[in-house]
This record gives sequence, C-alpha cells and structure tokens, in this order.
Amino acid sequence: LVGANGSGKSTFFDVIAGKVAPTSGKIFFDGKDVTSLSELKRAPFVGRLFQNTYMSSVSSMTVEQNLALAAIKGRKSNFSDLMKSFPSKVLTDASQYLDLDLKCLLKRRMGDLSGGQRQTIALVMATLIPTKILLLDEPTAALDPRSATNLLTFAVKFIKINKVATILITHDPH
Repeated sequence: LVGANGSGKSTFFDVIAGKVAPTSGKIFFDGKDVTSLSELKRAPFVGRLFQNTYMSSVSSMTVEQNLALAAIKGRKSNFSDLMKSFPSKVLTDASQYLDLDLKCLLKRRMGDLSGGQRQTIALVMATLIPTKILLLDEPTAALDPRSATNLLTFAVKFIKINKVATILITHDPH
C-alpha cells in the first residue's frame, strides 16, 4: 500500500484492526463479518507491526514479558504461568532468521533497546500466533540496511510458511 503522508494508509489499518469503525462497507475474515467486533475481539485474526516502535510493545516490561504477552494474544491465560513455561523454541526459530540473539535480550527492558531491536522483537511478537492477516506499517523505517534486510527476510519466510495475507505500507514504491 503506497501513498503520501496523510492519505489514510494507517487509518485503513485501524479499520481492519477494529480500532476505528468504517464509515461504510464491511470487514470480513474467512467469510465472517467482523465489522462490529472490537479491536480486542479481532486481535486473534490480526497481526500488526506499527511504524512507531513504541506502539508495538510495553517499554517498561522486559523482552521476555512482551513476548509472553504476545503469545497469549486473544485467549485467556495466566501470565505468570506462561512466564514460567515460555517456549525457548520461539526464540530459537526467530533468532535463526533475524541474526539477533534474542536470548541475550530477554531480561532487558524494551525501552532500553535500540529502535531496530524493538522493531525486530515487535515483528516476532506480531508473528508468534499465526493470524488471518498481517499488517506491516513501514516496518523498516527506523532500521539500518542490515537489520531491515533481516526483518524482511523473517517476514517473508513467516508469510510463506503460514500463508498469511499481508498488507505492507510503504512510502518507497521500489
């Protein structure tokens, strides 16, 4: 999805995610009308990566806590129990595609990480649970070229393996 600043790209994502109600039309996932569902009720269907790295995570919580929160998206669960049994496979799988050692970052607060590290971890969070649609809002805007390439490689692999419909917002059509 390419367009100038202020053209409604992020608002379109807000409508799909349920943050904003559409002024007309309907939103369907797998043939089911979800237009009247709240953002919380749509969460199991929608994976979203924001351009602003602070919107995708809780800065005061550790990386591990943020990943655990993402792992329970859309279902009732006990957070402390999940923290005790957090799957290391998630970290291993993500680390091999991201060229980032997530294990060494687990105990660090998200707010203490670089923008690139936060964005990369936010993508891992958005993809922990396969969804019906993945919304990527300028995912590489704050990243250096190497991190951007790693992030996009991870995203493409995830999309292909899980066959997830994906919309990417960009200002650069190349």
